This record gives sequence, C-alpha cells and structure tokens, in this order.
Amino acid sequence: MTHTIARRILLETGRGLAVLATAGLLVLGMLGALPASAAEPPSPDGTGVTVLAADAADAQSADEATDAVGTCADLTPTTGAPNTAHEQGDGALTVEHCSSAGLPGEYITVHGTGFAQRTQVVGRPAPQMTFKLDDNSGHFDAPQEAGTVNASGWVTVTDPALLPDANGEFTVRLRLPDTLAAGEAHWVRLLAGTEDGGQQVSMHAMFRVGEPPQAGDPTLETADGAASAEVAQGDELTVRGASFTRTDGPVSFRLTGPGDQTLAATAEPGADGGFVTSVLIPADLAPGDWQLVAEQTTDDGTAAARLPVTVDTPQPRITTGLDTVAVTESADVDLTITVGGLPRPTVIWEHSTDGGATWATVETDDAARGTVTHAITRAGQADAGLYRATATNAHGSVQTLGALTVGPAATTTTGGTVRPEGWNCESTDLHTDGGEGACIVPKVRSGGTLHLEGTGWKTADGTLGSCIAIKFDGGAVDAANPPTTDTTGVCRGGGTSANVFAYVKADDTTGDWIADVPIPTRANSSALAAEGVDWADGERHSVTLLTGSSRSGDRTRSEQLGFGIGVRVDPAAAGTTETVDRVIVQQAAASTTSVPVTTVDRIVSAAQTTDAGRPEITPAAPVDDESELTEVNAGDLTVQQDGTVLTVTFPDLEPGAWVYLHAWPGPQAVDWIQLDADRTVRFDIAALEPGDHRFSFVGQTGQLVGWVAGQVPGESTRRTFDAGSAADAGADGPGNGTSWNGPLLIGAFGVLLAGLLVTTTIGVVDARTGSARAGRGEIA
Repeated sequence: MTHTIARRILLETGRGLAVLATAGLLVLGMLGALPASAAEPPSPDGTGVTVLAADAADAQSADEATDAVGTCADLTPTTGAPNTAHEQGDGALTVEHCSSAGLPGEYITVHGTGFAQRTQVVGRPAPQMTFKLDDNSGHFDAPQEAGTVNASGWVTVTDPALLPDANGEFTVRLRLPDTLAAGEAHWVRLLAGTEDGGQQVSMHAMFRVGEPPQAGDPTLETADGAASAEVAQGDELTVRGASFTRTDGPVSFRLTGPGDQTLAATAEPGADGGFVTSVLIPADLAPGDWQLVAEQTTDDGTAAARLPVTVDTPQPRITTGLDTVAVTESADVDLTITVGGLPRPTVIWEHSTDGGATWATVETDDAARGTVTHAITRAGQADAGLYRATATNAHGSVQTLGALTVGPAATTTTGGTVRPEGWNCESTDLHTDGGEGACIVPKVRSGGTLHLEGTGWKTADGTLGSCIAIKFDGGAVDAANPPTTDTTGVCRGGGTSANVFAYVKADDTTGDWIADVPIPTRANSSALAAEGVDWADGERHSVTLLTGSSRSGDRTRSEQLGFGIGVRVDPAAAGTTETVDRVIVQQAAASTTSVPVTTVDRIVSAAQTTDAGRPEITPAAPVDDESELTEVNAGDLTVQQDGTVLTVTFPDLEPGAWVYLHAWPGPQAVDWIQLDADRTVRFDIAALEPGDHRFSFVGQTGQLVGWVAGQVPGESTRRTFDAGSAADAGADGPGNGTSWNGPLLIGAFGVLLAGLLVTTTIGVVDARTGSARAGRGEIA
C-alpha cells in the first residue's frame, strides 16, 4: 500500500513538472518573439536621440509660447501709468497676444508663471487673487466668468482651478469693458496676499485693445493665434480664418513663394465668417519662406488672406558647414553654421585636441534655426584643434566638421641652439662672414606656424644679440597688423615695416634665437586677404631674415631661406600606414586598389583637400548603431550588386565629389571615394563576413548622405534584413532588437527534462511491478 501511494505521488509530481515546463515554454516563446522594447524598459543609451529631440521640442514650445504671450512692456499707456513703486512678489504676468489682446467687450487671457500656490490660512478668507484695470482709474464690468466684481470694478478669483497650480502657473480670462477704444494701451494688475494672508503679490502686465477687421478684409492665423507659422514637409498646419462670407462658398488654399502650388484643402466659413481647418503641406515642397493664401470667390471678385509659413525638412540639415579657420593668439573667433529642420534641432558643439580620437562638448544650442554660432573669446592654443557641430531632432542627426588653428605671436628665448638636422629643423648654410647658423622647418601646413632657429647672431662688435626682422617672399607680402617691436621691447622697426611679420632678439651672450612665426594667411595678411586665397599645398615660398636697422650697431644681413607648404612626414615613420583591406574601393581616376587609411600630421576640415582633392580627415561615423540607418536617412541613393561588387549612384551630388564609406556592422571605417562622371562609386565586399551588410556615406561637410545594403554570399549568423525596412535594422540575439530570454528558456527545458525523466522512470518501475504482481496473481 505504501509503495502504491509513493508511486502515485511521484507520478503525479512528474506529470505536474512536465505540464508546468510546457506552459513556461509557451509563455517564454511568446515573450521571446516580442520586441525588446515590449519586454524590457529602454536602455538610457538606446534613447539618447529621443531625449535630445524631446528637449528640442520642449524648447520650441517654450519659444512659441513666448511669441504668443509676449510682454508688451514697452507699450505706453493711453491714460496714466502703472504704479510700480510698491510692486512685489515672485512670478511673471503676461497677457496673451498683448499687442492685440481683444476687442472692447471681449475677453483677454492673462497668464501667470512662477507664482507660489495660494494656501488656506487659519482665520482668513479662502485663497484668492484680485485683478484691477489701470490700477484705480479703470474698472471691469460684471459679469466675469473668472469671479465676482465689486463696486470698484475689481475681479476677485477664488476658484482653485484658476489659482496657481503646483507648477506655479495659472490662466484667467477677463472681459474688457465696452467703453474701451480699439488700439488703446492699458494694463491689468494682479493683487494677492492682503485678504487671504498668503504671499504678497502686486504686479502688472500691459496690453493693447484689439481692432476689429475691416469689412471685406479676411484674416488668417494659426490655430493658436500666431501671425506666422513653421511647418515640416508632409505635416498638417491648423489655421483659423475670419471675416470671410458664409454665402460665397468654400475657401480654397494655395502656397506661393519659391513657386505656386494649389492645395486640396477647403474650408466652409461659419455664420460669423470664421473657420478652423487643417492644411496638408506637400512632402516634396521645397524648404523656404512661403505664403499660405486663403481665397474665396465673391460677387465683387476675390477675398484673400495670407499667412507667412516657413517650410523645412523634418530631418535636421546643415546648409552652411564648418571650415578651417586660422587666427593668431588672443583673437576673437566665431565658428558659424546654418541649420534647418523641424522640429528645430538641438546643436551640440564639440572640440577635439587629439585629432578626433576624443571629443568634449563645449556648447549646446536648443531649438536652433538659421545661423548658429560658437563664439571663442581671446583664442589660445588650448582652443586650437578640430570642431564639430551636430544637429539632432526626432528625425535624425547631421554633422559638420571644421578646424581652428591658433598661431602664436613670434617668440624669443635665451640660450637657444640649432637642433640637429631631422624632423623638426634642417640646418641651412648662410653666406655671411660672422659664422652665423640657421635652421628652418622645410615644410609647413597651410595656415600653420613656421619654426626658425639661429645661432651666433651678434652685433658688429660682438657684445649684443642681433635684432632680426622676419619677412616673407622677399617682403612682397604685407602683414595685416605688423608688429612694432619684439617681445622684449628692444628691437624697433626700421625701414619698410608694413611687410614685417615678426621681430626676434638673439641672446646677448650666445647670439642664439628661436622663433615660431605664423605664415601669411587671409587672416593675418592684407595681401592674401585682398586676393582671397591662402597658400596652398605644393607651393614654395621663402622667409627673409634681416638685421641692421632694428638695433643700433647691428651687423647688416639679408638671408633668404626656402620652405614648402604641405604635410610634414617624419622620415623615421615614412612608409608606415594602417590599412583596412577588407573593402576594396575603386577610385574615379585610378585602378582598383586596396586603399590604406593614413594618419597625417595635419589639422584640416573634411572639406579641405590636398592637390588631388581627397579630403585629409577621417570623419566620425554618421550614427552610433546600425539600427539608426533607417528609411528616413537612406537618401536617394541607388545600388546595383554584381557578385560582390557594389555600384552606388548619388543623384544629388556632383561628379568629382567625395564621400567617406563606413561598413556595418561596425562602424568599420574604409576610406574616401570620389564620384566618377556618372556620379557613381564602386567597391568590392568579398572579404567581409558572409551575410547582410550596410554601407553609409558621409559627405565632405560631415553630413550623412545616405546608405545602401549589400550581401556577401555564404553562411551567416546574422538575420537577413530588407534594405528598405527600418524594422529589420538589427540582428536577433541579446541586445539586438528582440528580447532574448536564453537563461529562462534553458531553465524551462531543464524542468521539462526533469518531469519527463520522473514520469519515464515511474512508468518503467510501474510496468515491472505490474508484471511481477501479475505473475503472483496480485491486484494493484
């Protein structure tokens, strides 16, 4: 009997475990099929763009609210003036659309922000606020929807819904007296604290009484009363019309500006001649300033009203990017870009001093539009380096790269000696009788600083160090701000000083000197500024070292040393490169080769190029993760794949333009590729891992031009995706777009296996026991 009970208990336990494990597998299977966003909370790093976009949208709403509310503090009252001597309290009081707040007899809307909540004080009346018109010289008429009106024409508000909320905000509507005249300027005063014992408040807000529209003069504004609008391509704009005629039929709409386009929307005016309707802005409408025209055919012709509308792309865009800027120390610099996009994007400015390896945020501009500037006051060497500006909203990001070089004023030192010939300086023979020596860097980048050293430069009697004036190209290049002396104040300009770029004093004991002189640029040379060009790579120029007129008793010298413009290459490192050989690109003017990625000693923007036109800087990847390459930012690129060779066409770029290729998953930086005459580039992806890949392209100003997809034949552990589907941007597995419940699934399988093992064991034991009993004639 005991054996039978134990057997049944084990059998039922095993079956229960099996059922439980099976149910768990079904549930976990359904959970595993859910997107990660449905099964897990979003990770902070996965929602970075969304957070920025929300900030940008909030900032935009705040700006629009400010425009709609305004302060009108500069209005001059028609009669009298507000008594400001005893105003007090925290908060801001404004009248909505204060420049035309409402008609006589109509309501105006008063907003309050930053006020303390009114709380009940023991022994005092209920919390309240009081509103007066023109202090004691005006009055509000009854009835008032916000509260009661006393004999003096003051409106007392006690409704908790109209008092300051937990955020310190309130909105109250007050009806203007019929006796006010259109166009007059008045003020409304808020008083609080005297009656209810709460915080004392006394402040005013100015407004102008509105003027009714003239008969036959329709008006058009946004739904919130704004006189202009911003709207993205493909979005709807809600507008309000007034003073149209109900009996004349529907109102039609068209856009005029860069072109003229009729819209499908119509509106039927109500009995008062007004309407509210939504107008769809075409998705292909060119960005720019337009006029939305509402028209109605009447017996007398056409009645029309206009609303200025700024149309922009949903995606952020940078129409004017960063460039390379060269200045001297202590100069003020404005790095400027032009941005667009709706919602208005947030622009983050970053600075790198290590060639782009790391970046530090230096400024953030919320809700940016038009010209955006990062200002640097009294630039120093710490401000030099690469700069990038990234504009981001809910629809994506775009980036531009640039650089700032800060050239120091000429410097001097005592005890300087000529260095051995090599990377920093190369000795030069001088044709003098004094045994002087000189050393010059043989090549300097455009806009850079020329390094010079000298030894043995003494006056004629050998007792003092010489004063050297430094000119370029034999004095043919004038300086924008020529110096008058050296840093010690000993050397003084003599002769023709307009073309002197630096004075330097040699050591009085040794005659040695060292100088770092900014080479001429449009920023520091009036001659180059007039020509509108800087010295370019590959050019040869000279520097002239002059003595004799800047210090009494000095030896007369005129030594000319040559140097080149371009990238310096350390002889010890010549021929060393870091190569990326998994993607082979075919340049427009060359055969198919494996293109290396080379680090160069140069700070340039992505738009600045060598003689061959190839940009010198490796731009950052356009997105942080492959999943951010979506339909929204795919661009108008087309791709053809022949085997493992991809041919990509860029219809919006010009032949000869350069794009930088990143391969995904990654990012894997490949190289710059130049478009051929057909606006195409070609590259072979045979050496990449088998499976699906994406390839993004960054333009010369750092923006994402678009991306395409390609496939390498063979077995792949990554999921196949549709090139046009944003939903298939990632691969299945932990952290890649789906909720992978591996540990739970393994546990469930273990429980199932245990249940099956128990049931099987019991079944075998039961069968053997039954057979034995049957042999003995026993009944279970």
